Amino acid sequence: MDIDWGKAPEGTTHYSTLSGNFLQLDDDGTWFRWSGVCWYGPYKVSHKSVIPRPTEKPHVMSDDCLAAKIGGVGNQIHNLACTYWNNEYLYQHLSNLACELWGLAKEAPKQTVEWVDGLPPVGEMCQPKPPIWYSDARLRVLCHDEGSAVCRVMDGDKLGSLVQLEPNEIRPIQTPEEKKRNELIDIVGQRGSISDADIADAVLKWMNNDEEN
Repeated sequence: MDIDWGKAPEGTTHYSTLSGNFLQLDDDGTWFRWSGVCWYGPYKVSHKSVIPRPTEKPHVMSDDCLAAKIGGVGNQIHNLACTYWNNEYLYQHLSNLACELWGLAKEAPKQTVEWVDGLPPVGEMCQPKPPIWYSDARLRVLCHDEGSAVCRVMDGDKLGSLVQLEPNEIRPIQTPEEKKRNELIDIVGQRGSISDADIADAVLKWMNNDEEN
């Protein structure tokens, strides 16, 4: 199914194939549906019909960077527009201004927040490490608690659940290339003095050369 994520409003986390609406999963586990004007909720969803918004290498921006400040102003103007939904002229102009600010925020310089003591910052998207059985799922960090991260599961069989993981149980979200490499490492296992990583790199190189030829 082709979804035009470019039309997704600010804050979108999922899409419902059942209703055809963009959805938002809040930090407290509440679902919201985009009405075309503003977020409406709480909203009941069928987990089987929910598709998570794709991300490549998500990261959290520093609150002090220019992109975050511009985007924050855009959010405030958007919220203001929603309070004037019955005034079509004012609502439209405020909504257009918010969209322009969000567009500027995407082009503005960004400063990312680094992981500290093995923990991703609050708001960061990450994944569990194997052998955790839901290691392909994406997580959003809600808070830190005594050296561990409390996260909301954003997709998969545990969608919407809360999990608490230690630093050695969390990793950044993998790119497709990283995922393929790690899968190969798991498959080849130990082979004498040659490391799993060396074997995986050699196989990937061979596969890429074969595709080019």
